Formats: sequence, C-alpha cells, structure tokens
Amino acid sequence: MEKVDQLINDLADHIINILKSEEKLQHEVAEKSTALANLISARAAIN
Repeated sequence: MEKVDQLINDLADHIINILKSEEKLQHEVAEKSTALANLISARAAIN
C-alpha cells in the first residue's frame, strides 16, 4: 500500500510542477489529473 501512496504523491507533485512551469501542457495536465483521480478512487475503495 505504501507504493500506491507514494505513486499518488509523486503524480500529484508532477502535476503541480507542470502547472508551475511556463509551458502549460493542458492535455498532459488533464490526462495526469484523470489518472490521479483514478488512483485515489482505487485507494479509497481498498480501505
């Protein structure tokens, strides 16, 4: 479970870094945000 939590944190940090960068890649943010939401939902369903 720790690896899943770490993956969620890493992906969230990556999304934040994309948003902070001057090169805002909207499609990448959208795809990664969807992936993050799916990970969080799956994590919540396990508990």
